[in-house]
Amino acid sequence: MPGTEVLLMALVAGLYLYDSAMLLYANEAVLIARGRRKTWLSAFGSTGTTFRGKEFFLPNPLLPARPVFKLTWRQDEPEAAAVNHTGSGRMRGKVAHAWNDRAAPLMRFRFPLWSLGLVMFGLLPASMAMGPSGDLLLLASFVLVYLHVAVILLMLWFSRRDVGLTGRQAAAIILDLLLCPPFALNLVRRLSLKVEVNEDFVDAARRLQSPPDWQATQEALLARMDDEIRNEGDDSPKIPALNRRRETIARAPT
Repeated sequence: MPGTEVLLMALVAGLYLYDSAMLLYANEAVLIARGRRKTWLSAFGSTGTTFRGKEFFLPNPLLPARPVFKLTWRQDEPEAAAVNHTGSGRMRGKVAHAWNDRAAPLMRFRFPLWSLGLVMFGLLPASMAMGPSGDLLLLASFVLVYLHVAVILLMLWFSRRDVGLTGRQAAAIILDLLLCPPFALNLVRRLSLKVEVNEDFVDAARRLQSPPDWQATQEALLARMDDEIRNEGDDSPKIPALNRRRETIARAPT
C-alpha cells in the first residue's frame, strides 16, 4: 500500500490536473500564447475522449503560465456567407495586437508560478522522500508553498483591474486558491479563460498564427470538417453548408 507521502503527492498532482482539464464542444478550440513574442499555438479537444458530448482537453501540465483562450468556430456556412474572409494586413496587425494586449498582463505571473511549481513538485516530494531526517525541510516546503501563494494572490489583488476582474471576483479566486494551493498553478489559465472572445476561431487563428502554425491548424480544421461531413451522411441537408465551410477554410491563405 502506498505511503502517506505518495498519497499526498498524488492528491496534489490530481487536484492540479483536475483544475487544468477542460471539456470542449466539437466547435470549440483554444489559442495558447507562448513565448515573449506572444506567438500562438492552437489546440482541440480529443475526439477519442468525450464526456456528455464534449471533448477532453488537457493543457501542457509543465507550462502553467501560458494564457489559454477559448474560442468557437462555425462548422457550417450559409450560401450567402460564402465569401472570401481573407482580411487585410492592417486588420491582421490590429487583431494580433489586441490579442497580445489580452495576454500581456497575465505574463507577470509566470515567474512566481514556475517557482511555485518547483517547490510543490520538486522540493516538497524530495523532503518527503528523506523520511524523518527531512522533517525540517518538509516544514520549510509547506511554508514556501504558502508564501508563493500569498505573493501570487497579492499580485492578483493589486492587478485585478489589469486582468479584468472586479474586487468581488478577485476575492472569490483568492479564497479558492487559499483553500486549495494546487489550484494556484492554474491562475493564468483561469484568468485567460474568463476572457470572452467574440471572434471566430478560424479567423483568429489565421490572423494571429505564423504561417507554419496556421497551416497545422488549417489541416486539423479540415480533418474535423471531413469527420463532420462523414458523420452527417450523404442525405443530410447540412452537407452543402458544411462543404461550403470546408472550402472557405481550405482557401484561407497562410
